[in-house]
Amino acid sequence: YFPVLCQLYHDITFYVNASVPNITAVDLLYRVVDKTTGTAFDWQAGGRMIPDGSGGFSFTFAGDQVNANYRRPRSWLDYQFAGSNNTGVVGRSEKIEKQINYMFDCP
Repeated sequence: YFPVLCQLYHDITFYVNASVPNITAVDLLYRVVDKTTGTAFDWQAGGRMIPDGSGGFSFTFAGDQVNANYRRPRSWLDYQFAGSNNTGVVGRSEKIEKQINYMFDCP
């Protein structure tokens, strides 16, 4: 089963836990990969995640937040998390690829 994110009306909430205690902020990064051509577009800033006060972070990402220049009707939405503290980015998650289907119209 692959989750579906649609251009309109649908969203996905991401939850992460920081494995490094000095991470005070986490940003969601994403890119669109066109399934037809295999073209992977540039990584984009999805937004700053909300801390829960216990080392966890969450963020709800809506389909219409995908950069309009990179929207393709049949695509993957790949994502990654970047953790930072007051000195800057201190770590990144693996790139999570081919798990979220992005489409214009939901079934």
